[in-house]
Amino acid sequence: MFLKSAVRCDGIPFDVRRNPLNANTREALEEYKEMKAHPENYKRYDSFASLVRDIDNEA
Repeated sequence: MFLKSAVRCDGIPFDVRRNPLNANTREALEEYKEMKAHPENYKRYDSFASLVRDIDNEA
C-alpha cells in the first residue's frame, strides 16, 4: 500500500516533519556547544574504566 501511494504521489505520500525541541533538549544542545567550544574546562578520560574509577572515588 505504501509503495502504491509513493508511486501515485511521485514521492513520500506524507509530510516529513520533526517535532519542536523541548526545553531539556535545547538546554542539552547549549551545554554541548559550550563543551565543544571550551573542552579545557571539562574532564576527559582515556577509557571507560578510568571514568568509572573517578566516579567510584567521588562516591
